Amino acid sequence: MTNPFATSAPQPATEHQALQQPYAFGAMGALVMLQSLMLGNLLAALNHAEFSDYLLGNVMHLLPGWLCSILLGGLAAILLVASHQERHAAVLVRPGRVLLAVAAAIVLTGLLYGVLSGFLLADLYGWLSEHGSLTGLYQLLVFEPLGLLAFALTNPLPLWLGLRLGARQAWTTAPVGRTSVAALLALCVLLLSLKTVDILIKQVMPGYSAALPLALACLTPLLGAALVFASSWSALPARLHRLRAGQLLLTALAIFVVWMLAQLLVAGLLVIYALADRGSEVFHPVLLLIMGVGLLGLLWPLTLLGLRWVYRAEAAA
Repeated sequence: MTNPFATSAPQPATEHQALQQPYAFGAMGALVMLQSLMLGNLLAALNHAEFSDYLLGNVMHLLPGWLCSILLGGLAAILLVASHQERHAAVLVRPGRVLLAVAAAIVLTGLLYGVLSGFLLADLYGWLSEHGSLTGLYQLLVFEPLGLLAFALTNPLPLWLGLRLGARQAWTTAPVGRTSVAALLALCVLLLSLKTVDILIKQVMPGYSAALPLALACLTPLLGAALVFASSWSALPARLHRLRAGQLLLTALAIFVVWMLAQLLVAGLLVIYALADRGSEVFHPVLLLIMGVGLLGLLWPLTLLGLRWVYRAEAAA
């Protein structure tokens, strides 16, 4: 009797099917996160009559966080599966079964973690409600790391176990098109940007309700991601030997961090200049728009530098 979890002998597998496995799992990860958000909001609306009005009145505040969660679930699955393929030079024999099993495991572990965290963190929630002035700070310093831990335990961990236990067959890694690499790099930068916008909206201006500035705040990450995609697509070779998920993530992080530092530097200089002049002409909308476009355009050279110094892609023969 054969072991269903053992690595099987090489079997014929089309290159197209193997290359589509990471994206199939990515779609599953995004859909599971979407289902979790919808179910959570539905349960809240059923248990609290005023929650529906809260959702309708705060859509722009909640949208960056929702998009961030969905994107995180999809990207984590794509990069983890692609990295697993390259590391082990193997693909799943029956990806559909593993995909369904992993999706069920993610949903179940999410529910279990929610119940356990509700008991374990009940005292912390109560303490924060009593100290309202510290709530924003502690949400950033405590609940953001806890959220990342919850995601790691309930999403990538079941997927990793499914990849390890699923039957595999040997496979020679095929070249990766630059469109896929550029899109994944842009989506990683988009994820980081949306998370920053989400933190700013919830922690810095939680009571701000002007629709146009909030819409622009959500639109800026999309424009930035489009620039990163165009820049990386123009710089990368047509086909690459490997995806190199770890280097891709590090490149996206380097691009984003330097871009954020540039924005903070410009913002600091503007404040210093305004205080020195005791005037507000430096905050004229036209001048701010020009500076904003310039900072957005900075992503193009930053992407080129990140690809050259961090990613260092190898062209396929």
